[in-house]
Amino acid sequence: MRRINGNNSNETKQTYSDMLKMDISLYAILRKILGELNLQVVDHGDRVAYLYLKISQYRGLPYDQHFINMMLTCYAHDIGAYKTEKFLDLLKFDVRNTHEHCVYGYLFMKHFSPIKNKAEVLLYHHTNFDEKDNYNSPYIDDGILIHMLDRIDIFNIKHKETEDVIWQLKNGAGKNFNPKDVEDFIAANEKYKILESIRDNTYWVDVKNFFDTPEISENLLMPIINMLAYEIDFKSEQTVVHTITTQLLARALGKEFGLTRKELKELECAACIHDLGKIKIPSSIVEKPDKLTKDEYIHMKKHAVYTELIITDIFPHTVVQIASNHHERLDGSGYPKGLTANELSLQDRLLQIADVTSALMQKRSYKKSLDKEFVIEILQKEAESGKLDSDIIKVLSEKYDEFAAYVWERSNETIERYEHMKLDYDKYLKDFSSSESEALEEFELLPRLERAI
Repeated sequence: MRRINGNNSNETKQTYSDMLKMDISLYAILRKILGELNLQVVDHGDRVAYLYLKISQYRGLPYDQHFINMMLTCYAHDIGAYKTEKFLDLLKFDVRNTHEHCVYGYLFMKHFSPIKNKAEVLLYHHTNFDEKDNYNSPYIDDGILIHMLDRIDIFNIKHKETEDVIWQLKNGAGKNFNPKDVEDFIAANEKYKILESIRDNTYWVDVKNFFDTPEISENLLMPIINMLAYEIDFKSEQTVVHTITTQLLARALGKEFGLTRKELKELECAACIHDLGKIKIPSSIVEKPDKLTKDEYIHMKKHAVYTELIITDIFPHTVVQIASNHHERLDGSGYPKGLTANELSLQDRLLQIADVTSALMQKRSYKKSLDKEFVIEILQKEAESGKLDSDIIKVLSEKYDEFAAYVWERSNETIERYEHMKLDYDKYLKDFSSSESEALEEFELLPRLERAI
C-alpha cells in the first residue's frame, strides 16, 4: 500500500477528467453544491443563464471566453446572497439592499472564481438603465443586461401569460432596462419560445449541454470545485483556512508517497470537498468559541455523512470515499462507519493525517495554534495507539519544517485574498450603496389594472 518517492515522469500528460476517469457533469456539480445553500436561488440562476444563452444565440454572439464568463456570471449572479441574505422567498430576497449581495458577489468572484477580472459585472446586476451614466465601467452594459434577465425570470414566475411578461419589459424599457435588450429579447422569445421552455421545464437541457461541453467543463472543473468549496467555507473563517491547509498538506504528502498523477488529483479533489457537509451544521456549532458539548459534538460528527450525501453521484467513487473517510481510523474507532485498516486506502490515510495536522496547526476560536513539537507529539501518540498510519506520521515528523513552509507559503496568498476581500467589502459597500437607487419601488410589479392607462 505504501509507495514512497514514486517516479511518475513517464506518465503522459492527461487532462483532469482523464486522470480522474470522470464522467462528471460540471452542471450537476454547480446545481448540487449550490443547491445545498438554497435551491430556489440555484434554479433562478439556472434560468437566468438560459435567458442569456438564448438572447446571445439570437444575436449571433460567438462562444468565446467572454461568452463563457457571462454564462458562469449569470448562473452564479446571486452567489453573494448566500453570504448576505436570509432566503425566505425568491420573489422578495433581492428587492431591498441589493447592493450588499452585489458587492459581496463581485468580490468573491473576483478573488475566488475562474472569471476574476470579469467579475465586476456583478456589481451592476441590479442597476437600472437610466442610472448607467452614474458609473464609469466597461461592465455596466453586461450588468444591466443581467438585471433585465433577472427581472424576466421574476416576472415569469408572477405572471401566467407571456403577454404580461412582455408588457412589463416594454414598460421598463428606457428606465429599468436597455431598450435594445428588450427589443432583442422579445424577438428571441418569438423565435425560440423561451418563456414557454421555462414554464414547461425543458430549458435546463440547453444550460446543461453548455456547461458539459468537454472544452468548457475541462477548463472550469477544478476552479469551480474550489470556488464552491470556498463559498460554503465562508460560513466560517476557520473552515476557509482549514480547507486550504488540508488540501496543501494532502498534496505534499501524496507527492512524498509517490502517488500517481491520477491518485494525487483524486486526493486533492477529496481534500477540497471533504468538509462540504458542514453546510448542514448550524453556524452556532461550527463557529462556537468554546469546546463543543457532547450533544454538539455528536451533531458535528454528522458532517462526514452529509459530505458523502452531497458528493455521491457527482464525483467519482474513489473521490467520494476518500472525502467521506477523513474521520475514519485504522483501529475502527473513527466515524461515521467505523472502518478498519484493511478497509482504508493510502489516499484515505493521507487525507486523515492532513486533516488532523491542519487542525492542530491552525488557530481556532477556542484554542491557539500548537507548536511543532506538540503537533508531532500528538500525531505520534495517534500512531502509537493504532489510529493513524505510523509510516505517514514518521515521514511527516521528519519533514515537518519543509511541509509547514510549503503550506504557509501557498496558503498565505489565498488567506490574504480572503482578508483583502473582507476589507474591500466595507469600502465597496459604502461607495456603491451611496450611488445605488432604492430598489423596492423600481422592482415592484405594476398592477394589471394599470395596463389600461
